[in-house]
Amino acid sequence: MYSVPGQSLQSVTDNGSTTTNRVGIGNVYLSPGNTEHAGYIEFYKGGVQNSRLGYIGYDNSNVTYSAEQGNHTFYGNLVANNKVGIGAAPLAPLDVSGDMILRNYQNIKGGGSSILFTPYGDDYPHSASIRSYLDYAEGVNSRVRLVLSSFWAGKNQDELTLIGGSVGIGTKLPDEKLTVYGNIHAQGVRVDLNVPYADYVFNEDYQLPALSDLRCYISQHHHLPEIPSAQQVAKDGINLGEMNVKLLQKIEELTLYLIEKDEQLKREHQSNETLIKRLDAIEKQISNY
Repeated sequence: MYSVPGQSLQSVTDNGSTTTNRVGIGNVYLSPGNTEHAGYIEFYKGGVQNSRLGYIGYDNSNVTYSAEQGNHTFYGNLVANNKVGIGAAPLAPLDVSGDMILRNYQNIKGGGSSILFTPYGDDYPHSASIRSYLDYAEGVNSRVRLVLSSFWAGKNQDELTLIGGSVGIGTKLPDEKLTVYGNIHAQGVRVDLNVPYADYVFNEDYQLPALSDLRCYISQHHHLPEIPSAQQVAKDGINLGEMNVKLLQKIEELTLYLIEKDEQLKREHQSNETLIKRLDAIEKQISNY
């Protein structure tokens, strides 16, 4: 029992008569003579029409399952190019309007696939205003990466990439556990050091470089000893933890230089005081003659 556009086929009832009216089989009702909706199977419960399965004309040649109470409130479409829509006319292989819950799933597999997030009403896939996507793709050297990116007018604006246990922000190729292409704003940063802290400068056996040697080194290399040059920093960057230790080392060395100079100035001051007293005594002796 079925219908085609413009034609209604007759059905044989249980008493041998023919009809184009609705036919009921238990709780399943067939509507063969309905040219308005082009043919479907209706399901009733308690005398109330609950759902339909079939070809409904106003859904543009889609095979439709519809749950309804009077007006259509929920429907899923299976169209000719294998797209399924739940609550919406599908624009992608699976188009869901509303929330989703996955229960007791084992694995979701697939390489080179993406989950796209677009503004409501955008004409995917023709829209250039895709806001963000979650992408599972093969990375460099066959490593799998997970990319979360915002997208605007054909350009990836911001990206968060997980690959090989590393995280990249603004880059798909992190070369450390965390690689950030751009600035970082934080209220605090804690760094665990794998090098000795700089307080060894205050040990009694620490060899403080002579200022004359330091002057020669600076004249030749144009930077402090044990501190990378501008060219090295431009090429390799700096390790914040190690650099802070080195800077503290130089500050502590400078403190020792200042203490040494202060003691030297005190000695010179005392020597000057002694010379002044001797000079005053000589002047008094001369004035008495």
